Formats: sequence, C-alpha cells, structure tokens
Amino acid sequence: MENGERNEMKVIVLHGYDGSGKTTVLNSLVYPKLKEIGYKADESTLELLGYNSTLEANKKDGRKTLKGVDENNNEVYLDFRVILTSPSGVKIGFVTQGDHWKFGSNEARYFDIPMRAHLAYFKDKGCTLVICAVPKKDDQKIFEQVKEFDPSPIEISMEEYIQGIYGDVTEKVIRTFDREMKELESKK
Repeated sequence: MENGERNEMKVIVLHGYDGSGKTTVLNSLVYPKLKEIGYKADESTLELLGYNSTLEANKKDGRKTLKGVDENNNEVYLDFRVILTSPSGVKIGFVTQGDHWKFGSNEARYFDIPMRAHLAYFKDKGCTLVICAVPKKDDQKIFEQVKEFDPSPIEISMEEYIQGIYGDVTEKVIRTFDREMKELESKK
C-alpha cells in the first residue's frame, strides 16, 4: 500500500460447532450462488485445504473439484480458499476451512493453517471483504485471529439456524454479503 494507505478488510464469519455444516453451506450453496450472480473465481488462487486436499477423488478431468470421497466412500465437500472478483472489480476472499482439524487413523488433531494465515493472504492480495467459517463462537483462539484484521466482524451462527431461530442460513449469508458489497461499492 502506498502513502500509508490501509487495506481495510471486512470479515463475515459463519461459526458453528464441528460438523454443523459450515463448509457444506459455504461450498455447496453460497459459493455457487455468488458465481451465478456474476462473481468470478480466480482459479489460480483456488487451493484445497486440510486432509481433504489429499483425496484422489478431488481431481476431475485434470481440474480441482470441490467434492471428494472419504475413506468410507462417502461424498464430502472439500475445504478450500479462493479469491472472487465482483463485476465492479472488488476482490473477495472466500475460505471454508472452519474446523482446522485433520481427521484420520481414529483421531483428530489440530491442522495448523491458522485463520490468521488465510486473512493475511487475502489482505496481501487486496481483498476488501472476506467470507469465512470458524469453529463455535466460544473458540476465542480463532476469533482473536479474525479480530486482528476486523475488530468487529459480522457473525452468523449456524446454531441459530439449526435451532430454527432464523430461516435459511444461506440466505442470511447472501443478504449480509450483498449489504456489505453495496457499502464497499458506494465507496469506490
């Protein structure tokens, strides 16, 4: 950044317990919706993350896909990181790796790709908005990493949707995203 200019970055956080569906919501519902309405993915920034990145089933016709097959032959949505660009040129970071755990051989262990690294990557690439998944709100370790980049991130809780307090979590993420994009584009 030149002349002391800061890259302000707003973060939308989808949080929930392990296995609550954060990756599924972002990967199979929100991401396709954003592409459908005109956001372009920079394929050179698409990176599969976590243990799923090693699944052989994640390649199709030589391209990365966002689905794989686990050790029990069940189809799974893969964690990934990518940069999207809006029709007006705004860069958006998108990362579905919410649990930061690696599963295998009857145990789970911490998979050390901290949220801080994802957010630093997006900031370095000039993203002004990020959509990400993180563990339940009580996991302050990861929320503190998010707050290093956005002191007041927008939080969306999977539990509120699972419990029926609100309607469709995908629509909430999209509405929140649209509102933030309108604000960003009005500042351009």
